[in-house]
Amino acid sequence: MIITSKSRQFVRKLDLSTLELFALICQTGSIGAASKGANLAISTISKRIQELENLIQIPIFTRHSRGVHPTPAGVSLLRHARSILRELEDLRADMDEFSSGIVGHVHVYASASAVEQYLADEIAGFVAKFPEISIDLSQATTLEVINAVQTNQADFGICNANESTKGLESIPFRKEELVLIAPKNHPLAKLKRIHYLDALPYEHIGLRGSSTIQQLMNDHAEIHGLPAKQRLRVESLSALCRMVEAGLGIGVIPKGVLIQMGDMKKISSLKIIDSWASRELFIYARSFANLPSSAQKFIKHLS
Repeated sequence: MIITSKSRQFVRKLDLSTLELFALICQTGSIGAASKGANLAISTISKRIQELENLIQIPIFTRHSRGVHPTPAGVSLLRHARSILRELEDLRADMDEFSSGIVGHVHVYASASAVEQYLADEIAGFVAKFPEISIDLSQATTLEVINAVQTNQADFGICNANESTKGLESIPFRKEELVLIAPKNHPLAKLKRIHYLDALPYEHIGLRGSSTIQQLMNDHAEIHGLPAKQRLRVESLSALCRMVEAGLGIGVIPKGVLIQMGDMKKISSLKIIDSWASRELFIYARSFANLPSSAQKFIKHLS
């Protein structure tokens, strides 16, 4: 790649620590909060931001009573700043790993469904074949997975299909089946199959955050005009299983998660006969062809 003289001058004047401060301000929403996080005076940070605005010759923040918001130019700069900072972190990690025998690094974001059903065994098999490649796995909601791929925080992501995935490349990963689980002494436990509508009158264990499974349950309740009865919400699918096992309610999980949990004699599993209970997980990337060779090897292993 040939760098123009104008770009070369820009790079020489661009201060990477100022980019980091800019990203921190966007994250915290105020220069004051960023000053505490960076352990720098507000005046110092303000001066650095002014220098950055002078360099790019356009405002990057709008000020208001509660802090600051990035301008449209600031939003674009933030996307590039995060990409640059991540590349620098990758550079540092790669150099550290070369010294320890590691020659590749893969950043993966995946939904709880993918992590808890499949990825432990898949990663074990991959690192056995490629011990020189390390895996950085982050479990996140579907929307967080998609955002991580779109903003270059992840080489690729694994989650269910979503409207937000438009513009990303995808390949199928695994099919999954959602089942309803209930305590053995629950009125539904004697059934083998169920329409989810028939489960709505009972107390549920829900999932926190923007879980696609939770959204499916909420949407189904709304379609039928019934309130979703949720006794409590938990962070993970395995925690949901434990709460159902303790008799606190019923829940909906991928069948593979229940299998991975092993011996759960206090839980009954019911097939959900609604069409939405059959889903597919996909691998998403901005461009599979442009991924690092280590990421491409991992995707080949997964698919």
